[in-house]
Amino acid sequence: MNTRTWELSESMPESLKDSAASTWLSVAANAETMYVMEKSSGVTHSFDPFSKIWSGPYNLRPDRSIYFSTLSFRGDSLIMVGLLGDPKNVNDLKVWEIKGESLEFCREIGAIPMELVEELKGEGTDSINSIRLCSVAGFFYIYNPEKPAELLAFEVGEEGLRRCRSLKNAAVSERSIVAERMVVTCFDVDLRDLGSAVKNGNASFTLLN
Repeated sequence: MNTRTWELSESMPESLKDSAASTWLSVAANAETMYVMEKSSGVTHSFDPFSKIWSGPYNLRPDRSIYFSTLSFRGDSLIMVGLLGDPKNVNDLKVWEIKGESLEFCREIGAIPMELVEELKGEGTDSINSIRLCSVAGFFYIYNPEKPAELLAFEVGEEGLRRCRSLKNAAVSERSIVAERMVVTCFDVDLRDLGSAVKNGNASFTLLN
């Protein structure tokens, strides 16, 4: 990582190789460790970039009714968001903090209100097969890749979930969808970034709150 050169490391664990695509795997990384989780089973491995060694597997299923989950970070805290029930009968959308050397400690942070979860279904469907998650600092955004018109936003603080809300996806309108596939990401934007975008002359800004 420090030399900016490619180096040989341990092969990916066999349990992940059959699902080696972003559709099936959730990846979260900080400066010290990368975590790779199979979204439907919760089977997770960690990778140390310094020793170049994989560890695990770990079972990230604090609730047996989780059928789909994904990972992200809040600072140095590993955060998991999971759908409970089944795709046609979603019972809950919960958030956990994962701790421990073997990821054995799971603390439930809170649950997203079900009226907001319903927004993820979109029109013409009663199911949620999967979700995507992105975050920056303590701000998290969830969307359904099959119905990306709505984003669920929430904050993770010391006292749990805050400001859970639904946002309209600015990249999708009722009249047109700008692309067949959409990727949502998060980034800290400062005044220099805004200045560069303005100088480019082709920028547009949308404020979501």
